[in-house]
Amino acid sequence: MRRSLGFVVALALAGCGGVGSPVKDVYGGESNWAVVEAPEKVTAFRVIRPGILKYVQAPETIGGFEITDGPFDLDAAASADLRAILADESIYDFERAKGCDFDPGVAFRFAKAGAALDVLLCFSCDDLASYEGTKRVGGEDFDRARPRLLAIVKRLFPTDEKLQALK
Repeated sequence: MRRSLGFVVALALAGCGGVGSPVKDVYGGESNWAVVEAPEKVTAFRVIRPGILKYVQAPETIGGFEITDGPFDLDAAASADLRAILADESIYDFERAKGCDFDPGVAFRFAKAGAALDVLLCFSCDDLASYEGTKRVGGEDFDRARPRLLAIVKRLFPTDEKLQALK
């Protein structure tokens, strides 16, 4: 009896049925996760490392990376697919860290009630980083979700040769 009561209490404290804190931490905490979990709008951008292209005027940036294409609004189905992948705790590798040079190619902006969170994806090392403006607030490896995330990205950027060539 005591053991089963302890199990019930542990489940209640863990918030069973919802996304656990390790996933929320990837996005900078509870309030940011609320924006990702139920956004009013999700927008995609093609981004590159600053300084690669020469511009007549300063380029727009997202998370400090230069925007080269977009914004493209995700439809309800693509937005739901993306959110389901990001909410899946099993896609993240919380046990290891990579020594890669983060070089994102795609960014998603989740917006809700005046709040925004940018999630940038690097397919060179299968890492994502979360930004509030230019401040990085979280991130993690997403190796297990690469095929599913890449499928969404390829649908959103059908004429981008570099993204289409990714395997």
